[in-house]
Amino acid sequence: MNTTERSLSGKRVLIMSPRFFGYENAIAQAVRALGAQAEVVLDKPSNTVWTKAATRLSPSLVATRMANYIRSLAEQYGRDSFDEVVVIKGEALHAEAVELLRAAFPRARCTYYNWDSLRNYPHLKDILPLFDACFSFDAEDCESVGQLAHLPLFYTDEYRDLPLVEPRYDLFAVASLHSDRYDVIQRVIRQCPEATRAFTYFFYPSKIALLGKKVLEPGFITPPLREIQWTPLPKEKMIDGLVRSRAVIDVQHPRQTGLTMRTIEMVGANKKLITTNALVKSYDFYNPNNILVIDRTQPEIPSTFFDTEYTPLTEAIRQKYSIHTWLAVLLGLQPVASYQRAPVRLP
Repeated sequence: MNTTERSLSGKRVLIMSPRFFGYENAIAQAVRALGAQAEVVLDKPSNTVWTKAATRLSPSLVATRMANYIRSLAEQYGRDSFDEVVVIKGEALHAEAVELLRAAFPRARCTYYNWDSLRNYPHLKDILPLFDACFSFDAEDCESVGQLAHLPLFYTDEYRDLPLVEPRYDLFAVASLHSDRYDVIQRVIRQCPEATRAFTYFFYPSKIALLGKKVLEPGFITPPLREIQWTPLPKEKMIDGLVRSRAVIDVQHPRQTGLTMRTIEMVGANKKLITTNALVKSYDFYNPNNILVIDRTQPEIPSTFFDTEYTPLTEAIRQKYSIHTWLAVLLGLQPVASYQRAPVRLP
């Protein structure tokens, strides 16, 4: 991997991130692989259902708690104890909290990354000028907000060099529930031949959170309760199901245009993808033989999509989307790359 003269060797890095299926720990592991120390903390005062609900309802409801949380981090780790601070999403942040963060760790380079859309959290635009560098997975946000550089998500090392085995399933859908995701996945399965075999797993964090979500978002479509899992599928079981599947279904949130983690993971896994996100066509790894873009309301799945083998990507393209390259760009060890051939406008 080509890097600039900057080095993380011997540095201390603070990662403020939501708990998101262990990806925050994978990022810390990649930081440590570069010779740095890494500490992972939440990007909000706590991870309770009530704190998350209050933050999403109105960040001002947790503003005081967030400021106190930043002060507690300075007390816990010591003032000026980090060389790099990376904030991921940070939905509870406000200007005062970011200023407190910078005052607590004054020599740290502060980097912001958003793996959500700003249209879901418009208040976050106000904090961007307070960071040294800002990135987003959402290309449209990057076009409209000058401080944001485009940096798609990544795949972790587990998705490289997966074994080739005889497929047991035609379709694979392991998904957190949101919006119409369940309904779209069911439409895709129904559009396939009757003998189609699907590996499905639908997750939601808790019954209380689900009840609150349905109150706040009446259009939220869920399966029968007996089909909902309340704990994430263990990664080894998920990868085993993926390895044994022909194609993966990806349904992005209708208010997001950035490519999902699942989409990028298929770059690493060399797996076919069926996705609702038409913007994937603008990316340098897009190949219509490998990726089928569907309409979320009326999906059409040609049988020929399953008949052809996956067309391998170049190693340069695959490496470009690995967690190691992602981290190097995020921390300024590599220059920001170009990921899209040409913009694709959504209707």
